[in-house]
Amino acid sequence: QEDDPDGETGRALVGVLRPVSADEWAAAVRAVDPDPDPALLSPTLGDASLPDLTDHRSATTMADTDEVVPPSTSVGTTPVPDPAPTTTAPVDPGAATEAETEAARPLGALYGLAEDDDPGVTPGAFADEVTVGFVGDTTADVVIGDDDLLDGDRWTLELDGRWAQGGPVSILDRLTSANVSAEHPAAPTPTCAGEILDPVEDDLYAYAAVDIDSCLDWFAVVVRVDDEGRIAEVRLRLWEP
Repeated sequence: QEDDPDGETGRALVGVLRPVSADEWAAAVRAVDPDPDPALLSPTLGDASLPDLTDHRSATTMADTDEVVPPSTSVGTTPVPDPAPTTTAPVDPGAATEAETEAARPLGALYGLAEDDDPGVTPGAFADEVTVGFVGDTTADVVIGDDDLLDGDRWTLELDGRWAQGGPVSILDRLTSANVSAEHPAAPTPTCAGEILDPVEDDLYAYAAVDIDSCLDWFAVVVRVDDEGRIAEVRLRLWEP
């Protein structure tokens, strides 16, 4: 103090030793100057006031801002935004799977031939020649060229006692007479009771009557496709009492 009559050194040192409470402030001042100017014992130096340290936020934050910090944000860090809500595209419970769509593909082409009002041939659906007959019996086979696919008579066969039945039967008419199940890959000879009598083959599609009153109304149509996926063979099976 003798070399510093104005107390500038003491003020500078007090500024360095600035305490965290009013009592510690006064103690620090008296450690530098046992008989200090009473103004130095005030917790205010010029225009800079001591922060209220009862709040646990940092002195720097308290002095620089009065902003209310939201509970989810830490002082001195970048706020983390809430994650954006996720959305899921609705699923149509009635939508057909890829396998179901493929199983029904030849069926749609055959239905096109049997349309009453506007029958037509689906482009690329049929081989140049299509063999039509009965399952397990080739003696009544008929070969239909692509120019005759819309000729209904070419799709009509004589039962001649097969499955204990007689008379003509149209494969297209029988196919459209009832709802059918669609299977692919399929066995060539499904039965009314549902047994599989032959190995399942990748190039076969089977369509069997469902929702019928009795096995007398049951039928199955088995379709074989060629290497290009075109219908090359169509065979009918009935139920024998």
